Amino acid sequence: MRKINFVVVLCMVICMLCCCNSSKTMLSGKWEAVDNGVRVDGTSLVELEFFSDGTYTSNSSNYEGNYSIDGDRIRLSGILVSSCTFKFNISKGSLTLYYDNGYGVEFKKIE
Repeated sequence: MRKINFVVVLCMVICMLCCCNSSKTMLSGKWEAVDNGVRVDGTSLVELEFFSDGTYTSNSSNYEGNYSIDGDRIRLSGILVSSCTFKFNISKGSLTLYYDNGYGVEFKKIE
């Protein structure tokens, strides 16, 4: 019985690690903010670039540092900015970051 429990727990841990790595793989790359498919230039974060090593950069020098993923939430931390946590969704080359009030900012992947 202990052997079965160990195998079940091990499988769950492996699945969680694979999901996290999958999210980082899908997130990796350069993204630009869009509104109905048109680039947005009026916001502070127009471009974000995520790397598979858990770091990110942006067009705003104070928004760069590390990111971590926990389920459907992403936490961005940086040198000059306090940590920000967003709910996020990736679908069909589109990344949406949702604020706590439900407002979402859409980004399209730059090829």
